[in-house]
Amino acid sequence: MIDGFEAMKEAQVHTLSLMKPGASCRDIANAHDAYMQQRGLPPELRLYAHSQGYDMVERPMLRADETMLIEANMNFAVHPGYETPSMWTTVCDNYIVGENGVGECLHKTETKVFEV
Repeated sequence: MIDGFEAMKEAQVHTLSLMKPGASCRDIANAHDAYMQQRGLPPELRLYAHSQGYDMVERPMLRADETMLIEANMNFAVHPGYETPSMWTTVCDNYIVGENGVGECLHKTETKVFEV
């Protein structure tokens, strides 16, 4: 589980590095699937990143069929994940897209598996 979580943290960082004003959501989604497959992980079968505004899930969405581009000041939830027959893992955080890309995460909680 820890290895899967760490892999999704890295996948999230990869996606965030591509998110800049004017970037194509379609291209980012395709790049994410290629990233996952190069690491022996499955491509996304679900919505793994999307804008949030009045609704929890809004366009633009990082999907292969999205036609909208990313713009500055958009709030995005980025939550890559995958599953196997015995495990499901994901990481989920929110970010604001700045003029030069994504800034800091909107919360300050450490991104790790908390063990009790």
